[in-house]
Amino acid sequence: MFGAGSSTNETTVPSNLEKMIRERVGIKAEVYNLAVPGYQSFQEMLGLYKFLKTDKVDLVLSISGRNDASYASKEQDIRSASLLSEVYERTALLNLDGKDNRPLSVAVSFMRAHSSTFDLMYSVWPKVMRRLNDTLMDENDPTTTKAMVNSKDNKVFDNIDKRTQLTALHYSMMNTLAKSNGAKYIMMLQPTAFTKKTLTLQEEKCSETRVWRDVRVSNRLLKDYEHAFFARFKKVPKSYAFTDLTNIFDHVADTVYVDMCHYNDAGAFIVAQAVLERIEPLLRQFKSNLSLNLEGRKNSGL
Repeated sequence: MFGAGSSTNETTVPSNLEKMIRERVGIKAEVYNLAVPGYQSFQEMLGLYKFLKTDKVDLVLSISGRNDASYASKEQDIRSASLLSEVYERTALLNLDGKDNRPLSVAVSFMRAHSSTFDLMYSVWPKVMRRLNDTLMDENDPTTTKAMVNSKDNKVFDNIDKRTQLTALHYSMMNTLAKSNGAKYIMMLQPTAFTKKTLTLQEEKCSETRVWRDVRVSNRLLKDYEHAFFARFKKVPKSYAFTDLTNIFDHVADTVYVDMCHYNDAGAFIVAQAVLERIEPLLRQFKSNLSLNLEGRKNSGL
């Protein structure tokens, strides 16, 4: 869940949610925020994999989706869904095989040696790519194609079907990780300034432009792409529990965004409320099961 944008750690979505669960449901829950700025769903999945190796949880929530759309709008190359081209170029492509110009195994070995999560990426990603489309790895394709701002004919729109399938697959992998560790999993598509129906003057400015590498650029392409990406993602078949949060600000007249995707204190509170409404039945079931287990242990003399 996002934490950036709130005035203090106590007013972030995770902190609000933890407090609401304790006060309204009566469960002394601990909400861990695993969010990392800039992570796409694949990195989120790797982060969850690493976390679950040392920690036990009951419920995993992915309040996410926006970063996948954002990066996909910039890069046509489908491989950027796991590793951005700028990272790929700075690591793997620094070491080329003299025969066929492919990255040397030492590049992969270096990355694997510095992060256990790359072991999972190394073993899973080729299978994922083959599952989607054997032609995706056409060696004649360019390594990456940069998006041109405000181009109505931008070719990144051609990748939406495959990118949304990949995103759904990554969340499916998170669902599998959660289940294998005895936890429930829910993916929630997050709201952004592009999904709010009525914007305040401040929010309009946030949604129209942004600063990228000290240059102010238009959000027109990003907005159009996100709308198309979200619409397609909602229709992709999913093997996990899914809920759409993108309309929760439709009837909010006040400013809830500090930029095009991060919430202020008021916005974070509303997001936390919306999340609680959707998970409260499950939390109360957790509480009921816990009470039954404790009662059973008491009756058995344990």
